[in-house]
Amino acid sequence: MKALFKLLVFLVILGSAGYLIYLYINPPLSDQEKIVKAWEDEYETASRLFVGSGRFSGGTELGMSTDIDTAVTRIKAVREEIRRKKGALTETEAVRRVVRLEARIQDFLKKNRME
Repeated sequence: MKALFKLLVFLVILGSAGYLIYLYINPPLSDQEKIVKAWEDEYETASRLFVGSGRFSGGTELGMSTDIDTAVTRIKAVREEIRRKKGALTETEAVRRVVRLEARIQDFLKKNRME
């Protein structure tokens, strides 16, 4: 019984330590960082769609241009939304992330000759 109690206390301490380490490594996002994260996710999804459509365009090409146009439209929509709303961001980390995202979008558009 005493050994079981010690094991339970040890597991609680170990779980608490693991949770604290997790929070230290992955701190929770603020509201502004969540907004930027949503933009990052949307950009990633659209860029994967673009790359995937381009990769398979050597086949029948049916519907491929539609997928590419959709991806480009989504990427440009993210860029425009960032341009309109980035002035409202006040947190340093959110501003840093949005600047980095803008640079990634701009590089993507230049590399694929969409600008």
